[in-house]
Amino acid sequence: MLFNIKHYQSLESTNSEAVRLASAGASEGTVTITENQTAGRGQRNNVWESEPGKNLTFTLILRPHFIPVHKLFILSKAFGLSVVKAMDDIIPCSVKWPNDIYTEGRKLAGILLEHSFSGDSLLFSVIGAGVNINQSQFSPEAPNATSLFVETGKVHDTEAILSSILHIFSEYYEQLRKGEYSEVQKGYFDKLYCKTGYHAYITPQGERFCARIADIYDSGELVLETENGEKREFLFKQIVLDC
Repeated sequence: MLFNIKHYQSLESTNSEAVRLASAGASEGTVTITENQTAGRGQRNNVWESEPGKNLTFTLILRPHFIPVHKLFILSKAFGLSVVKAMDDIIPCSVKWPNDIYTEGRKLAGILLEHSFSGDSLLFSVIGAGVNINQSQFSPEAPNATSLFVETGKVHDTEAILSSILHIFSEYYEQLRKGEYSEVQKGYFDKLYCKTGYHAYITPQGERFCARIADIYDSGELVLETENGEKREFLFKQIVLDC
């Protein structure tokens, strides 16, 4: 994949700008990146905090018409795995379902995948990431946030990390284009946060139970197996890891 990187001094949201560009015909591989994201968005309508000039905040435009609509979460798997792999030489990381990147129980990065449709047809997808690189302090409203600087005590090259993420993702994307999903599926599952053993989960209704991760479908559902062997499926907002 060829990348066309568009740098902005300041944006409200790199995802919003990518949607605007994609709607106007921007090619696959266009990347919007900014030094200062003033209204970044995360999963569950959360706000993404990022100190100007310290981190990576960027979004990639894709036109993955070769992926069946019901399997589009495979893009999130591939991208999350790419971020983890790019960090491998710096710090061990894992993916907390659906798409947060964690290290030692602290959140290092977040990913937001969005799609645009015309009827049942996919027009384009945008996949954005906020990766905490050199920020040293975080708001009390994000008590488990961390950065590469906090974890290693060293300043890191944001452009080199961006290049690594995009390069790794490009290789996975070409596999998906060929219909080869197995490496992404296995890699994502192997890198899951709290994958081993049973952990506490809680539903929005307050139900709390212990389960282990049995599977994650390419459509995005988390499959949990309880201690009595019952398997239950959950979408993004239907369950929270309570640990």
